[in-house]
Amino acid sequence: MALWVAANGCDPDTPREDPRDASASESGACSQAVSAVASSLSRWQKLEAGRDSSYWYEEENCAPNNVVGGSVTTVEVSAGRANIADTREISRSDCQASVNRYDSFKAKTLDELYADCTALVRDKCDTNFETDDRGIVRRCTWDDDGDQCFDNCGLGFYLRRWDFGPRN
Repeated sequence: MALWVAANGCDPDTPREDPRDASASESGACSQAVSAVASSLSRWQKLEAGRDSSYWYEEENCAPNNVVGGSVTTVEVSAGRANIADTREISRSDCQASVNRYDSFKAKTLDELYADCTALVRDKCDTNFETDDRGIVRRCTWDDDGDQCFDNCGLGFYLRRWDFGPRN
């Protein structure tokens, strides 16, 4: 069963604690989203325990206003080091999510992605967090909704798929 949490209930003008402080108190939907990320991280750590820590994932970046499509970056992680294995362009019809991120994706371990996601959820209360059927993060994204953004103002990541071991 996949989990979807949209932390849309926070007032962005409400002062918050330093997002780097793990003990910072959040309220309402932001607190629920931070808890959901922490719960998913715990599931990841349990799944990873006892394995050789070798895994791979595909990260997608497709902008909703991009007529052409987007890109998929494959990252391989081994012995705690993340490296980009390849990046390929995909057509608009192959896009699964609209991340709308301007910058290139940087290879990170899943633990590092979880840390980025926690910081994003604490900083942007309307962050979308979704897990896959195993309870592992699939989406952690924020989008400006076009209010003051012309092109590619989103933050975060979307993982199309992942698995343990070498990529086939």
